Amino acid sequence: MTDLQFGYRGDDLDEVDSEVGSAPIGSSAVRIELDDYLLPTAVEISRNWHELVGAAEIGREIFAAYNQAVAQFVVDSLSAGKLEHRGAIPPRRTQHMVLLETTTWDEYAAASDAMFDHRSVTVHGHATDRCEPAVTVMADRTSILRITVWSEWAQTARAGDIESEILWCADQLRQQQPVFAVRGDYTPFSDEELAAQHSEHRFALIRSRSING
Repeated sequence: MTDLQFGYRGDDLDEVDSEVGSAPIGSSAVRIELDDYLLPTAVEISRNWHELVGAAEIGREIFAAYNQAVAQFVVDSLSAGKLEHRGAIPPRRTQHMVLLETTTWDEYAAASDAMFDHRSVTVHGHATDRCEPAVTVMADRTSILRITVWSEWAQTARAGDIESEILWCADQLRQQQPVFAVRGDYTPFSDEELAAQHSEHRFALIRSRSING
């Protein structure tokens, strides 16, 4: 999706910048927990959030809390020795296994493209305001890029309503993630051995394609 200005309605919109790195980190009104794909599994908004932030700022506040959760996830992963994380992009070992099971170059290319598809997706919550979604979330395969909350709807929304909308959007994104199944048993092989096999397999498919046209 290339249109990053979905449903703009002037002053009613609380817009968050689409680049995670440029948004603020941390929130006094919102706390978020994530799964291994960096999608929210729990959202806690202070019941008195109206006293802490304005309705036009709640989307930014949620996104700031999300960024804080992502930062903590990275710190925890590094502390646990997990140096690789790409959201819904499969780990390198899984990439090797999936691509090793392709039999033609076209099949290999299609599987590779599917694993590294960075197109953004926008999903909506249940609630509407003047026939427009009250909450939208935009994400790619690595993380959430934008959270948008209509300020007019937020003025009368309870914390639980907003929490439910964000979690519903996260579930929609989760359901759209591709599943990369591996048929064979690769447990006897180290990561280095799989990488070497993958490299040999890739060049074999390229040679076969050039020979067979």
